[in-house]
Amino acid sequence: MHLDLNIGFLASAAASLLFMLLHLAFSSRGRDAATARIFKVVLLLGFLEVAAEVVALIAFADPAAVALPLLYLVVTFLALMRCLLPFALALYTLYLCADYMRLAAPVVAALCLPFAFALFATVANPWFHLLFSFEGQSHLLQMGSIGLFEGGYTAFYCLLSVACALRYRLVLRRRTLVAVLEFAVLILGSCLGEWLVPQLMLTGLAIALGGLVLLLSAGSPFSATDPLTGAYDAALFRSDAERILKADRPFEVVFARLQFPQQLAGLIGSSLTEEGLVLCANAFFRASGGRRVYRLAPSLFACIVLSRRERLRTTEQLEQFFAASHQLSGATVSLGGAVGFVAPQGPLASADELQNLVEFAAEALETWGRGEQLAPAPSPEEVETAFRRQNLVRRCLGEALEHDYFAVYLQPLWSVAEGKFASAEALSRLIHPEEGFISPAEFIPLAEEAGSIGEIGRLQFRRICAFAAAHRSRLEELGIRSIKVNVSAVEIMDPDYPAFVAATMAEAGIGADFFEFEITETAATSLDERMDSFLRAVAAGGSKLCMDDFGSGFANLSMICSLPFDVVKLDSSLLRGVVSDHRVAALYRDVLSTMANLGMETVCEGVETAEEVQLVTQWRADLIQGFYFARPMPFEDVLEGSWRERR
Repeated sequence: MHLDLNIGFLASAAASLLFMLLHLAFSSRGRDAATARIFKVVLLLGFLEVAAEVVALIAFADPAAVALPLLYLVVTFLALMRCLLPFALALYTLYLCADYMRLAAPVVAALCLPFAFALFATVANPWFHLLFSFEGQSHLLQMGSIGLFEGGYTAFYCLLSVACALRYRLVLRRRTLVAVLEFAVLILGSCLGEWLVPQLMLTGLAIALGGLVLLLSAGSPFSATDPLTGAYDAALFRSDAERILKADRPFEVVFARLQFPQQLAGLIGSSLTEEGLVLCANAFFRASGGRRVYRLAPSLFACIVLSRRERLRTTEQLEQFFAASHQLSGATVSLGGAVGFVAPQGPLASADELQNLVEFAAEALETWGRGEQLAPAPSPEEVETAFRRQNLVRRCLGEALEHDYFAVYLQPLWSVAEGKFASAEALSRLIHPEEGFISPAEFIPLAEEAGSIGEIGRLQFRRICAFAAAHRSRLEELGIRSIKVNVSAVEIMDPDYPAFVAATMAEAGIGADFFEFEITETAATSLDERMDSFLRAVAAGGSKLCMDDFGSGFANLSMICSLPFDVVKLDSSLLRGVVSDHRVAALYRDVLSTMANLGMETVCEGVETAEEVQLVTQWRADLIQGFYFARPMPFEDVLEGSWRERR
């Protein structure tokens, strides 16, 4: 009966361990982590232990018929595997917690002493018979003088694994903690079962079950990976980062980003771009020195390092990779990449915030790489400062939406033909009770990203209409016959927005011709049918339409002619150098002339000097907007009117 049970146990264990080993041997997942390699060693030792049990089972079916040296060899090999396995399990557990513990050399030596002694006793057993021996002609197996040491040794390392896992339970993933505990309990249970019923061979089955628990229940080190590159995914990055943050240990995150993947796909094809991503991931695997490599975004890879030395080695190898040319399906390609790191100087609220910091740093470095690079690349400290400022603004934006900390400022526009002010642009401002004035350049992009820009736009438009209705006569005295209102892409995509505008104007008793709606060039060139529908709906209501920031995007004359724009506002970037560079001046003058020939009203934005005013006046611009004439100001300052006297 015991023979049949043992055959069933060993067959099941061997099949399970073999399938796991084959799966991991031919899988590209998890190949970068040292824990993965130790896990494979544990499974391999388990398979060898099962193989030794099978041979021992065959040999002990009739031990008298087997040569004594062969019996010693078989049982010694089995004892050797049982010596290595508990130590490998303890090593695996210790390595899972290695980033959070600090063990002094004497402690490490003390923990290794039982293993060293067990290894010596096992290897020397054929001569000293410390663990076992064979007696008589029947080759009866007898326990040696320290035969019970094997059980105590196994229990020591299994309990060490349990103690380590429980000690660092706050930084280990719960499933990993449970899986390690279950593995240790299975090994201990098998030893107890074999002690109670010596004829049973349970260790191999316990190892197989423990391996399956780690592989399936804990996810092992081989789950949560990207199928294309073999790198770990962002979810595992956040999980690992959370543990390091809890451990309060200094760390840095090295990242590498393959630049312009979409443009690269257009040039060399998507398949070669994927090949380039795999090549980039492989370079990171080699540079990481066994650290886990994560794919945080389609072209962004990262790893967590624990020392400056590690970071320098990793970044140096990655920079060498991107500096070289590479073969992609026979084509020689230079893969542009941005390599950097973040070293958080202050506390982070969560692993999500750390991932956002890494992505922010990668974007900042790539933006710098796209520029003229006249200034040095942003330092990690500068990037972190900007990131924390962005988070502060994001928080203030949320509070502003809840408590309405927004205000509308008006910036008057100068009419060249009339020689006086004739219009004004409404601009949103955020005035936080604690942080004070927050620039639109900071909060507007975040509002667009969060999708709250539409809510802000509606709030501000109601405010503008209420102000205009209450002070219409005073505005006419000041020469402000119309107000320009910016419209975001979110509002353009809202099919109900034109109806909201009409209803709000009607409620305030203001005609549609009092307002002029400004749409940025970027939005005008990217929204296609929705843009066309919105423009025609607003134009049909009687309001003028203005293309804002012309010259900052990709608009062309054909598109301007095809859409019902009445006004074109030239972006302030076109004005740079207009006084000192005759080529810039010629371009600006020709743009104004072309727009005039098309019947468009023109607005020159960003005019700040008398020389610029003189030039755009000569070139017959219709309206001038800029600090030279007036700065944006709150409603009460507009009504007070002293700004008119400055000109």
